[in-house]
Amino acid sequence: REVRLHTVKTSSRCSTPSITATTAVFAPTLVQEFSAADVHYMGMALDEARAAAAEGEVPVGAVLVHGDRILARGHNRVHRLRSPVAHAEMLCITAGASKLSSWRLLGATLYATLEPCPMCAGAILQARIARVVYGCKARHRAEATHAAEPSLGISSATRSTPRPADPRAPSYTHASDRAGTDPLIAIRGLAI
Repeated sequence: REVRLHTVKTSSRCSTPSITATTAVFAPTLVQEFSAADVHYMGMALDEARAAAAEGEVPVGAVLVHGDRILARGHNRVHRLRSPVAHAEMLCITAGASKLSSWRLLGATLYATLEPCPMCAGAILQARIARVVYGCKARHRAEATHAAEPSLGISSATRSTPRPADPRAPSYTHASDRAGTDPLIAIRGLAI
């Protein structure tokens, strides 16, 4: 089995994303390898996504790492906290900034099970997070502003891992979104 991981690299000098020469204009660059640490931390993010599902939340998990130090890990808590900004990535960014006593998370890597939404992508850039690794691509309501903007220097890879996403798993839409015609998030292949 294989899981598709994607990375986004941002500039640490400013909130403007860096553009690399290897980035295609409209397509991500294929990366052949992810480190064992990438696979390990993504596994932790998947554990967080399972915890979110168990709490009735949209199953998204995230882990924020600086070097080999875990700064924060978390999962969606939008319903529990009654807050539209309580996404896994936002909670990790806030906790990581608190732990480092700085809003600048230079050199940090954020692992997320789902491609960051526009709000989270903005916070990632604002926090100067150097790298994002995410598992599933997502549809968002503001397609033009999400993290997969080609100018962000995106790369992706397919790699076998011991904790693969199950491509046979049905798409997931949170129960509160099922009644609407435009669900916020659809997660395909997330093994929870």
